Amino acid sequence: MPTTENIALIYDFERVMETSLKSLFTANNIKAFTSQMIARSGDKEQDAAAVKAGYDLIDFQKDRPRAEIMFTPGAGQGRFVAKVIGDIEMPVETSWKGQFKIDLITAADIRIHAAFRTVVRFIMHTQLLSVNGTSLLLHKIQTFYRDGGTSPVMKPEEGIFQTTMIFDLDFSLEDCAWNFLEN
Repeated sequence: MPTTENIALIYDFERVMETSLKSLFTANNIKAFTSQMIARSGDKEQDAAAVKAGYDLIDFQKDRPRAEIMFTPGAGQGRFVAKVIGDIEMPVETSWKGQFKIDLITAADIRIHAAFRTVVRFIMHTQLLSVNGTSLLLHKIQTFYRDGGTSPVMKPEEGIFQTTMIFDLDFSLEDCAWNFLEN
């Protein structure tokens, strides 16, 4: 039977896809956090343990501008391949739909917010597929995604502007991924 860690390398779609997009944003000097974010505690040992466990530490007041990334896996695409997993041959799904939801949060200054939103949109439209073979090694974004639009929310009384961006995509597992699960 495959280990829990190996199963997570393949099927923890949320962590895999969010971490990949975070690496793209970080390479473009965009401060980004995944849904695995927790508030910075201020205790160095506790914070170090949280980072070691795979969590992003965030200071909600200071970490601006920032992109908060959430990935939601969707329905399978009906593409099955016969694989032997745990000594049993079975058909396994190899391709799914998915959706990135990216919350862009800045100080309540429309000039800063508009510039940040524009740069993030540019990166998503021109560089997202560059994660294939770099930060996505066992998975692949298959089709050019659909920009689902943006929803701005201006909250000057809270000191922030926020825009939610939605991007739909198709993704699959690379052939080499099955080596982590097969006997």
